[in-house]
Amino acid sequence: MADLEAIVQLALSQRGKRYVFGAQPANSDPNPPAFDCSSLLRWSCNRLGLAPTMEPTSYYQEIHCASHGTTIGVEQGIATRGALLFNHRDLAGNPHTPTPPVNPAIYSHAHVAISLGNGQTIEARSTAVGVVIGNTGGRGWTGAGRIPGAGSGWAPPPPPPPPPPPAAGLPDPRTDRPYLRRGAVGPSVVEMQRLLIAIGQSPALVAAGATGNFLDITVGALRTFQAFVINTYGDPRMAVDAECGPITWAWLYQIAG
Repeated sequence: MADLEAIVQLALSQRGKRYVFGAQPANSDPNPPAFDCSSLLRWSCNRLGLAPTMEPTSYYQEIHCASHGTTIGVEQGIATRGALLFNHRDLAGNPHTPTPPVNPAIYSHAHVAISLGNGQTIEARSTAVGVVIGNTGGRGWTGAGRIPGAGSGWAPPPPPPPPPPPAAGLPDPRTDRPYLRRGAVGPSVVEMQRLLIAIGQSPALVAAGATGNFLDITVGALRTFQAFVINTYGDPRMAVDAECGPITWAWLYQIAG
């Protein structure tokens, strides 16, 4: 069983190599001069004796994950070191999950990258930049999966231990902060996201950063936080509604300090 971190480190060691579409370095080659996106993954896995062996082409690599039951959500993939991130789109630009047999002619875009779990990737990206550390944000990923047969590192890092209970009772509502709902944007959303990131219960939000956009990742982080407050401190005023009102603001400041 190949170790997942060893695969990641081997891919990282190829940073700076050229991108050549269709490059297929031999597993026996310790220092290939060039890769494309799928061959960087395949070589890094198979060079270390991964079983089952990694497939060629990003299409069949996504099918490989699906057939071994290791498909995960894109947000989880972004937050999971060593996970694979896929971007497969049809000729109209719509997400298109590959199924066998694959007809490459129906795709306008096909790519795979290895997530570093911190909002970055290692990937053979293009002829212009070669093998680089990239960012996950705004890339339009359409799928994600764990590497079948890799021995460790599949789960996102565990959240830190819960903070100690507040020193003095329940905090007063923060009526000085705006009421935020899904779809909100701007500095107040950034402020809320930074407090959630400081508390550290959502690896996905930590990876995405304080974007100022109140969308899916922030909704999930806020629900997790609200449930934590109820379960840990028993505040009957709190609701798990993914809306940031006076009570949620009060607890964000109380716990994040």
